[in-house]
Amino acid sequence: MDDQSPELDGTKIRRLAAGRRAAIRLRTYLLVGIIGCLVAVLQFIVLIVLAIRSGDWPKAALWVSLDILLLIVGCLLFGRLRRLSQQIHQPIPSHPLPPPDFGPLSDGSQHWKNLEQ
Repeated sequence: MDDQSPELDGTKIRRLAAGRRAAIRLRTYLLVGIIGCLVAVLQFIVLIVLAIRSGDWPKAALWVSLDILLLIVGCLLFGRLRRLSQQIHQPIPSHPLPPPDFGPLSDGSQHWKNLEQ
């Protein structure tokens, strides 16, 4: 069968299911990455406060720059997560099947004619 066929065969169903599972797995990884970024941002905020209290300004600047970098990475991951979630929840387009062609079929009257003989 070609890919343009509206019928679903076993291989196509398995391929669609595997793709959906992979997308859900990627969505989970993105969510874990976002949570990790948020936890690291909170930890760096604590380190920034401690560095400022101790007067270590170079470390405070380092933690601020890493904090900004992690916020950017978290925003990028969140954007990717939103796009992927939209793709996962998008319904699979179903193409209507063409009407069946009963032209070559007979009405069965030949069986009755065969019995008359």
